[in-house]
Amino acid sequence: MVWVWIAGLLAGAVAGSIAAAIRGRGTGVHLDGIDLAVGLIAQNGAILVALALVSRAKGVGTLRRDFGLVVRPADWPWFATGVVLQVISIGLIKVLDRVASGLPEQQAADTVKHSQGPEIILVVLGVAFFAPLVEELLFRGLLLRALLRKTTPVAAVLISSVVFAGLHLLDPSTATLMAPLLLLAVISAIRAVRTGNLSQSILLHVGFNLLSAILLLTS
Repeated sequence: MVWVWIAGLLAGAVAGSIAAAIRGRGTGVHLDGIDLAVGLIAQNGAILVALALVSRAKGVGTLRRDFGLVVRPADWPWFATGVVLQVISIGLIKVLDRVASGLPEQQAADTVKHSQGPEIILVVLGVAFFAPLVEELLFRGLLLRALLRKTTPVAAVLISSVVFAGLHLLDPSTATLMAPLLLLAVISAIRAVRTGNLSQSILLHVGFNLLSAILLLTS
């Protein structure tokens, strides 16, 4: 899981640098929608390829059977649950902002907010659909299932959830989101354990991210 995640991180950084150089954007220039989209596609694309390689090397060779990749229309209520969870998250952040005014905004969130034209489509697809799909495969597919082989379901859920939330701290401004992210991860992990697949957790994550992207774009 660590190597898969590092591969994605490096791919995103390299792709972002190449895209910036091609567009004549130097270092220190504010991240825009194209930069974000290229980075997301490269990072999550690399993770997806790495997961496929892991599946072929150590599993039966399919993401569905090895990691539970499936999305079932009957599980649509979990999309709505993700939206509700994001509403709660927004309310919590507003309360924290009143208590400690001037909280820093995520760079990615600021980029989404200022996206225009075709950038919007790329950003929404990357943030609201591609990223949740790949993150569920990585954290609730690969990591959670690996932990279930080594420890108890409760420990596997907690460890995978803490890792998921903790890695978001690479952007320090996400500190205010730790509680909502941890809750999202715990619920997703519990559903993945109980159902044996990622359908409900993927839809939950998509609903969570999609509402956030829409609100940022319309603010």
